[in-house]
Amino acid sequence: MKTIIGVISLVLIVLLLGQTNAYPQNIGQYNNPWNNAVVYFYEYLPPSYNQGTPSPVLLFMHGDGQKGSGLADLPKQLTDGIPKLINNNVWNTSLPFVVLSPQSPGWLTVSELTGLLNLLPSRYGNKIDYTRIYMTGLSAGGWSGLQFLGSGSANAAKIAAGAFCSTASYENSWLDTIAKSNIPLWMINSKWEALGVVSRDVTTKLNSRNISPAVKNLEILSSGHDSWTYTYPNFTKNDIYSWLLQYTNVRVATTNAVTSTTATTVAATTSTTGPATTTSTVAATTSTTGPATTATTATTATTATTASTVAATTSTTGPSTTTTTGTTTGGTPAYGTWQKKLRSGYGYWEYLPSFVPSGGKYPLIIFFHGGDAASNGTIGLNELDKVLVSSIPKYINDGQWNPAYPFLVIAPQSDLLNNNYYWAQSEMVFNDVLSNYANVIDMSRIYIAGQGRGATGICFLSATNLNKVAASQSVRVFMNVTAVYADKLKTANIPTWFYSNADDPYCPISYTTSWVNYLNTSPSINPASRLTNNPTGSYNSPVTAYNPANPAATNLYSWFLSFTN
Repeated sequence: MKTIIGVISLVLIVLLLGQTNAYPQNIGQYNNPWNNAVVYFYEYLPPSYNQGTPSPVLLFMHGDGQKGSGLADLPKQLTDGIPKLINNNVWNTSLPFVVLSPQSPGWLTVSELTGLLNLLPSRYGNKIDYTRIYMTGLSAGGWSGLQFLGSGSANAAKIAAGAFCSTASYENSWLDTIAKSNIPLWMINSKWEALGVVSRDVTTKLNSRNISPAVKNLEILSSGHDSWTYTYPNFTKNDIYSWLLQYTNVRVATTNAVTSTTATTVAATTSTTGPATTTSTVAATTSTTGPATTATTATTATTATTASTVAATTSTTGPSTTTTTGTTTGGTPAYGTWQKKLRSGYGYWEYLPSFVPSGGKYPLIIFFHGGDAASNGTIGLNELDKVLVSSIPKYINDGQWNPAYPFLVIAPQSDLLNNNYYWAQSEMVFNDVLSNYANVIDMSRIYIAGQGRGATGICFLSATNLNKVAASQSVRVFMNVTAVYADKLKTANIPTWFYSNADDPYCPISYTTSWVNYLNTSPSINPASRLTNNPTGSYNSPVTAYNPANPAATNLYSWFLSFTN
C-alpha cells in the first residue's frame, strides 16, 4: 500500500494546542504496514537542518499516558518527554536531531516503527544521516524500543544507539538478538520505583551475554516511575544526547569479556556523570513480560529435556494412522511423542498421543503462541525452543500433559514480524497443517488455542476455515475488539472462551471483556461467548487456563471435546 504522507501547517498546531510560543513541530502521517491504519507523528526540524550536513534522527517513543488514536489525540504527546520540552521552548536547539514522535493507540509496535523508518528516504532524502538514527522512550516507550531492537538483526542494524527511561517491561526472547547486535544502550530508572527491576534486569542479562559496549545503567535517587523528568531536560551532565551522538550504526560484532556489575546511582537533583556500567545488585523477582504477550515464570526459553522429548526432526509429512496403542501396566496410556518439525515457511512442535483414538482419527489443537515465544525472524530447530516457555507446549514438555488426552497438538512458531504481528500468517499455517495431517485428524474436531498475540490468531482465518473450527479459546487477548474480526466469529457461530485475570498488570481486562461483550450483543454469537475473569492471578492466566489437571468445570480440553463443527 502506497504510503500516505501529510504535513499539517503550524496554524493547525496552534489551534490544537492553544499556544503560540512553542518551537515548530510539524505533524506528519504514514500508514502502519501491518493494517494500513494512519499513524500521526510530531516532527521537529533543528535550525541546522538542510544546511549542508545531514542531520541525525532521534525517534521518541511515548509512554502509556500519551497513547491516542487520531489527530485530535496527538497533543497528548506534549504532556511529557521530548515533545513537551520542544513545545515549552526548553529544548536545546543546538542539538542537531530531527526528532520524530509517533503516536500509537497502544504501545508502539514493531510495525508502527517500521512504517516510520520506511518513510524516511522519501520524506528526507539525503538531508538526514541514516547511520545516526537513535531511539529513546519513556516507560512503555522503552518496551517499544527494546522490542524493535530484539525483533531481528536487520531492525537492530538500523539503529545507532538507544537510551530508555523507566522501561515498563521486556521479554527474554529479545535479548539474544540485541546482544548480538552490539548496539549501545543506556538504561535509566528511579532507584526505588517498582519497575526499576526491568532496567536492572535488562542491563544484567545483556552484559552477561557479552554485549559490547557494555550496557549503561543509571539510577536516579527517587521513588517514582519517572526517571525521564530528570533525564530529558539534562543537556550537560548525564547527557544522553551527547552520549548517543558518539555512535553510528556501523559496528562490528564482537565477543567481549563480561563487564562490571556495579550500577551508577545519582540524586535526581545532581548531575554526576554516569559511567558505562551494568546493573545494580537488586535481584529481579517480578515479572518482566510485556503487555503484548503472555508472561510465565520462566526467564529464558528452555530446551526440551524431559524424558518425553524425542530427537528433533525435519520431517515434512504427517504421522501415519498405523500408530499402535501404548499403555503402562496400570492401563494409562504412555506419554506420546513430542518433537520439532520444519515446514516451508514455519517450524512447529508436534505432540502425537501414544494411541490412536476410537475411530482412528485425532482431534486437533493448533496453539498460537504469544510474543514471548516468537522467533528472531529465522526458521530453525534452535529457535523452536522458545515455544516451550509457556502454556500448552510447556505443560507437554515438562511432562505434565495428560497422556490420556486424544489430541494431536501442533504448536507453530511465528516471528510476529513481517506483517505477522498478530499471527496474520495463521491462515497459511492452518491450511498447511490440515493438508499435511489430512489423513489422521478428525476434521469435525479442530480446535484453536492462543495467548497474547496468538489469542487473536483465529481472527485472521478466512470464513471458509472458520467454519472448520469446532471451538476456540483466547487467553490474555492483547487487543480491543475489532468489529470486522468479531463479526466473522459471529457468522461462523464458533464456541469461544475468553480467559484472563482482572489484576493482570500488563494486559487490561478491558481487552477481554470488549470481545465478550461484542460477541454477546445482538445479533449475538451462538453459543454465547464464555468469559473467565479471575479476580487475582496477575499475569499467570495461561498457567491456570491450560492446566491439564483442572477439574471438569474449568478444563479446557474437556470443553473442547464437547464441541464439533
